[in-house]
Amino acid sequence: MSRKFPTRQDFTLFDLFSLEQLQRLQDDFSAATGVASLITDINGKPITNPSGFCRLCKDIVRKTPLGLRNCENSDAILGGGFYAAATIRQCSSIGLWDAGASIVVDGKHLANWLIGQVRDETQTEIQIRDYARDIGADEDETLRAFLEVPYMRLDKFQAIANFLNHVANNICHSAFLQKKQSLQNAKLERINEDIDQLARVMAHHMQEPVRLQFIYSQKLEKAVHEGDGDDIELFIHYIKSNAVDLKALMLSIQFYLDTPYEISSPERCNAFDAFNSAVGALREKLDEVSAVLNVADLPEVCISGHLLKLVFKELIINSIENSRPDHPLKISVLSENVEGYTVLKLQDNGVGIVAEYRDRVFNICERLERTKFGKSGMGLPHIRKIIESVGGCVFIESDDTTGVCVNIYIPDN
Repeated sequence: MSRKFPTRQDFTLFDLFSLEQLQRLQDDFSAATGVASLITDINGKPITNPSGFCRLCKDIVRKTPLGLRNCENSDAILGGGFYAAATIRQCSSIGLWDAGASIVVDGKHLANWLIGQVRDETQTEIQIRDYARDIGADEDETLRAFLEVPYMRLDKFQAIANFLNHVANNICHSAFLQKKQSLQNAKLERINEDIDQLARVMAHHMQEPVRLQFIYSQKLEKAVHEGDGDDIELFIHYIKSNAVDLKALMLSIQFYLDTPYEISSPERCNAFDAFNSAVGALREKLDEVSAVLNVADLPEVCISGHLLKLVFKELIINSIENSRPDHPLKISVLSENVEGYTVLKLQDNGVGIVAEYRDRVFNICERLERTKFGKSGMGLPHIRKIIESVGGCVFIESDDTTGVCVNIYIPDN
């Protein structure tokens, strides 16, 4: 699938880092600063495993039902917030100091990085013993574990939280820019390959029609010289027919070049209306093959009606040209939703394409010898370019018995 950088609505922290990278970064930060650390999603659900959790929290408080419930509630409150700056607060469980920093990239809140489990002079022995009794933990063991918790002045803890906020967001922003640059480079490489292929196939495909025009013009000249009226008419017909094919190829190439490689803000259209418009333009050809159409109630999609009509029109033409002479052509169109995409599926009962050719038909000027698929060699590549320009993809399912099913994935955003 051709893929643009995820939109603000759907990209996540995992588009920038793997889970292993996040865990290693979190572990190193915890070891360097002496504070416990955990990264959560924006709803407070942990993404990473805890780093540097103290014995008091891990082995005593969280081992009791009430203590665990209080800790999870405190984590969810801190992890589920949004912080314009690093924010410190006492946990609502045993009263240790915690802090939260929001990770924001390109204006989207991706995650929260929580640190803490440090104490200062505000917690007292009486408070710790009282809380141990409340949750059903051993008072003496709870107090001993409390004294093992790192002691830190509040101003130092705030400084660590500020440092975390600055470093985490800068690291993520840098990763974001690198990812965008990498995808942009891949896109430019694809465009250069496309242009190179187009130049090569144009040079190759132009040779045959030009050669034929030259031969027919020589024969026409000879027929005129000899006064052979029948041959004159025949060779004029050949020249005109060849010129029509050459013009069609040139127009196909022009349409392909006129389609941008990326449309950042595509219009929306009703797919049902676009299909009906394409059918209207091809009604005479469809009637010639006694075509039967079965079209579901197609939804709105993120692509202009003009472009989607071109896509449907080219696919219908391919279905007509590859219909079986002993069967009426049947074309079915339906849609489904798949993980943020609307999928338009056009199925026919034509001759089909064997597996080895299914990807080749999307190459520029690629034509299959045993079928008429891609008569000019530009129709299906143009479809691919149109759909990829809005961030989607297109692929074919087919065999020699069930015809062709073209799957068009169009992003919902």
